[in-house]
Amino acid sequence: SARGGLEPFQRNPPVTEAYDPRAEHWYRKAADAARIVWLPPYEFAEGETGITAAVAVREEPGARLRGVLTADFSLLGIDRFLRSVTVGAGGGVLLVTAGGEFLGGRPGAGREAVARALRGWNWATRTAGSAGATVGGVKYHVVARPFSPGTGLDWAVVIYVPEEEFMGAVRANLRATVAITVAGLILAVGVGILVSAAIARSLGSAATDLDRIAKFTISDAPVRESIVKEIWLLQQAVGRVKASLRSFTRYA
Repeated sequence: SARGGLEPFQRNPPVTEAYDPRAEHWYRKAADAARIVWLPPYEFAEGETGITAAVAVREEPGARLRGVLTADFSLLGIDRFLRSVTVGAGGGVLLVTAGGEFLGGRPGAGREAVARALRGWNWATRTAGSAGATVGGVKYHVVARPFSPGTGLDWAVVIYVPEEEFMGAVRANLRATVAITVAGLILAVGVGILVSAAIARSLGSAATDLDRIAKFTISDAPVRESIVKEIWLLQQAVGRVKASLRSFTRYA
């Protein structure tokens, strides 16, 4: 009741005939089993969807059946809880049966993506699986994990997330990496061009001095220092040759 107490349930319409639970499928299913059995979701008399756990009552294993004990569980609370769970900005969690019936979770495009992704899923393997589905131009990543076989429930907990939510950061990092790489290549090429130009000027100066020496025309221009050790040694050698020739011309 609204006050938190218990009140007798008034069936509408009222039962007018004698009720024999032994004719019900849940009674027979529990009587034939040696453990607790779960019935598929169905609508209770109160109008809520739920499940029933049933177990046979015997004085001892193998003894005469004394009756069947049942406990009903409404799925309304589970549905409310799953609707409140969010994964990222556009993801969520759903509870699904092997028959494709949704027992809890938010409706919307994510639910449709889950329905499409689970069409090819093999429930018999009882293993987790993942798949993708596109709804309304949005690609969703879907991961499903079934309940363990010991529960007797052919259900699965399914998580769906728009792919862009976790791939967006990856793509952004990739774009940043490409941009940094391109900038690094441009910088390396620029530095290479500058170094090559400096080397070319140094070699050109040495070649010009050697050409003038061959014509006995000695230049007084100072030797340009190169950043490359080998070229600098060459320039020094050319400078010494020029100095020696100048000394020689004084006595010529």
